[in-house]
Amino acid sequence: MPPKKSEGVLRGRCDSFVVETDVHFPTDINLLWDALRKAITLTAHWCERQQLSDWRQYSYNLRQLKRLMRSAQNKKRSVAKARQDKIDAQVTQAHQAYIDQARSHLDKIQTTLTKLAATASTELLQRLKLKATSNTPNAKSIKLSVVSLKVK
Repeated sequence: MPPKKSEGVLRGRCDSFVVETDVHFPTDINLLWDALRKAITLTAHWCERQQLSDWRQYSYNLRQLKRLMRSAQNKKRSVAKARQDKIDAQVTQAHQAYIDQARSHLDKIQTTLTKLAATASTELLQRLKLKATSNTPNAKSIKLSVVSLKVK
């Protein structure tokens, strides 16, 4: 075993670069927005490819959902001099409206995906994995996880 060099100076080189990017802090309502935005967009594009009109107004739906998200964010940041319990009630109401709308869109996405799975070609179904899951003992849902589907 060679002896350790205790007298030598440790030298190193590093090369790096900085890239400017827009990164948002991942809050719960932001993550819900990101997930729903992508799910709605992909479902709408798939409906367009299959000539289904279920999501023809998906852009409007996204705007309405984003409006509710922004409303919830702004209520949380409110610095009004009103009573604190009134502000807390408004924050809760804004978040509940956002969650209710999100749940409504998720139910519609689930129904549409089930309909698309029933009407899709076998070639397209081979690219998808169907996985039946149950969240509650009485309600079964179908999750479609995309393996190699490029929608454009």
